[in-house]
Amino acid sequence: MATTQSNESLERLHRDLGFQRLSHWWGRAEMFLGLLTMAVSMFVMLYLAVDVLANVIQKTFWKDPAAPAVLTGLIGPGIGAAFLFAFGGYLALVGHRRHLYESNDRLAAYLADLIRSQGRTAALPDATAPATGNGLPAGSSPVRV
Repeated sequence: MATTQSNESLERLHRDLGFQRLSHWWGRAEMFLGLLTMAVSMFVMLYLAVDVLANVIQKTFWKDPAAPAVLTGLIGPGIGAAFLFAFGGYLALVGHRRHLYESNDRLAAYLADLIRSQGRTAALPDATAPATGNGLPAGSSPVRV
């Protein structure tokens, strides 16, 4: 559960970086709609597969000259079902990615609070100091353990 302090730090992170808060429920809706779309497309593809197999098993494909037209009429719905399957998978992944972004935002806000509470910022190398041959500023040496 998010506490008040983490909500404040998350709001500060969004404000400082110019981000907008992500909608947790919209991510869930995207995942649900994506999985529902994939399920519907699976049922459509199974229905089409049964029609094709029924035509082949009954041998109407080989006896009736109009049977290839029946099978060609199934190509359009088959392509539509494949598109629905891909689109549903995309929606489910987008919703999951939204949850990952929310989690990363919370983690970044927590780490920013942790750094602020220590009263110091991360030490960055001085870009204006002349560099030595080992890439360190003059007068410093690498730490050896």
